[in-house]
Amino acid sequence: MIVLAHSKDETGIWYGIGFTNYLSNKVPDLSTIRNKKIFGRKIESSIEEDGFSKGLDVVFVDDSLFNDNPSKLKFIGRLNLDPKEVKLGSQQATSDYNDLISAFSYGTEKRLTPPDHYKQHLTKLDSFRPDEYFNLIDYLIDKK
Repeated sequence: MIVLAHSKDETGIWYGIGFTNYLSNKVPDLSTIRNKKIFGRKIESSIEEDGFSKGLDVVFVDDSLFNDNPSKLKFIGRLNLDPKEVKLGSQQATSDYNDLISAFSYGTEKRLTPPDHYKQHLTKLDSFRPDEYFNLIDYLIDKK
């Protein structure tokens, strides 16, 4: 998981978590994570040259989730994200660890098949599936 955003409201601090395609139970190092892919989607846009923008999918989690699950969630380091590149796509919120894991599992499963074309969002409506992976390194300031 990568923290992509954060916000604070009357209930506390919320961290916008983006999931990568790292599937091992071993704690990774930063060089491994930086070369992985991150959950996202293409969003149709008339102002972008390509006709779409890339949004990174996030689950906003309450900061208590980290305090309540110290053996399951560990900080391994910092990757400097380019704020000009990071745009949010799908957004959810939870304060439950099992919901967080379910969101990861569900998102990983949905990305086993190719996504629908970004322009099909109007014709497919409820069956539209834009979920895909993007290279995390493309969102980093230091791409080396």
